[in-house]
Amino acid sequence: CIPAVHCSPPLELSHGYLVAVQRKQYEAGEVIYYLCRKGFLLDGSNRVICQSNGTWSPTPFCRARCAIPAQRSRVLYNKQKLWPYEVQGGQVQHGEGVSFFCRDEARRCSYTIQSECFDGTLPLPPCYDEPTWLQYKLFTDRVVSEIKHCDEGNQ
Repeated sequence: CIPAVHCSPPLELSHGYLVAVQRKQYEAGEVIYYLCRKGFLLDGSNRVICQSNGTWSPTPFCRARCAIPAQRSRVLYNKQKLWPYEVQGGQVQHGEGVSFFCRDEARRCSYTIQSECFDGTLPLPPCYDEPTWLQYKLFTDRVVSEIKHCDEGNQ
């Protein structure tokens, strides 16, 4: 006789849920599935397996979307130069990149630095400087995202 191997109930996911019948134990080889709540992205496999050692295969995470922190400057998203409000909900998915425009004062041009969304946080690069409301409204052509890119004419 081979003793039966069981796993205790799998972990609950923050911002997610199990697609399984809740039981006190599961048999080795059983598979259960995870889903994330709306607005969250599954990071990892959606299925976990009760393994022969009585533990579950790695549990995924539900990762939050990131708000684009720039308000008065365009960004590069999916190779497009967009105002943050032009991106659906002003947010990007976990793992997606957004490039912010920075100013090269000496050459009087702009360059981009990419930042990646990680579980609700999209850090601004240190070189990014949010334009003032006055700059944005009255001198839009001087906003860093609107000035000549440093690589223009050098290609």
